[in-house]
Amino acid sequence: LKQHPSTNYNITSKFSSPIFINVQVNGKRQHAIIDTGSAVSIINQQLLKNIHHKKFMYKHKSHKSANSTSINIIGEIQLEIKIQGHTTLILADVATNIITDLLLGNDWIAENNVIIDSPQRHIFLTDKYYQIIATTPFIKPPDIHLPILLIDEI
Repeated sequence: LKQHPSTNYNITSKFSSPIFINVQVNGKRQHAIIDTGSAVSIINQQLLKNIHHKKFMYKHKSHKSANSTSINIIGEIQLEIKIQGHTTLILADVATNIITDLLLGNDWIAENNVIIDSPQRHIFLTDKYYQIIATTPFIKPPDIHLPILLIDEI
């Protein structure tokens, strides 16, 4: 048997990190994650407290994240998401315990015919004929401080 040397793949955080873009949410400049793994869009309760918004609808529900962590949803809110002057609307869940401020899920992605161009590091919003309405580049991910949880006691 002839042995072949193993191939090492270097995946930089540039390509393996979540997709972040700049948006305006209800008139406030903000970064957002584009999350194809999330069925719904979610805003952090702390961000919601800092922006002008319409009437908050209390509605308790629970979602599970990709790693099975429970996401505590306390209600829903209609948000205006603006990209390059193009306005979109979304009914987003409001969470008390997500680590990012704004997550745009598959509900927003599908509603706006979003095309994610990873090699060019852009997203495109298109009309029903897939003509480009707006585009925005990916941005460098902000520093997110994750909690570290111990599996066993020390």
